[in-house]
Parts: sequence; C-alpha cells; structure tokens
Amino acid sequence: MDALRELSLNRDECSPRQQTVVAFQQAFLNNIRRNGRLDEIELIAEFKLRALPHERSVGFLLKDAGLAPELQKRKKLHLRGEKVSDRALVRRIFERCANGQVR
Repeated sequence: MDALRELSLNRDECSPRQQTVVAFQQAFLNNIRRNGRLDEIELIAEFKLRALPHERSVGFLLKDAGLAPELQKRKKLHLRGEKVSDRALVRRIFERCANGQVR
C-alpha cells in the first residue's frame, strides 16, 4: 500500500491525507538514513516542513506543541538524538534496499 500511495503522490493523484502520510514516511526514513536511529526533534521538524504544503495551514506547525512539556516531564521526548557509531553500515543497508538486494 505504501508503494502505491507514493506512486499516486508522484502523479498528483492522491488526497492531502495520503500526502501527509508519505511526508511522514519520507521524513522518518531520511532521519534513520542520516543518524542510524531516530532523532525525534529532527523527525518532527522535517515532517512538519514536508507536510506543510499539503496541509495548507500554519496552525499545523504548532498543532502538537502543547504536548511537548508533558512528554519532556515524563522523559519521553529526547531533545538530543544519538547517532550510531557505524553509519557506513546504515548507508550500505539503504543502498541495498535501493538496489532491490534485500532478501
């Protein structure tokens, strides 16, 4: 389904909701590709910037901001993400996926 959703996005034949889902998927994978693991703040920022043209609302940028203090208080929001030590391995994994070599 994700592949079909992305194809329809590339052809401009999908709803704004689908475009937002694809924007999240792209932001998530880019985040893992860069860091080797998830950096939550970076993910949120990239997702919001990617989804903004589809959402067409500045309120979308601040929609979840009220959740941050509670997440921070419960130590569920990490302001600084860690990077894996072997980022070359992560790069090779993504290259293999792009080349269709995943088994």
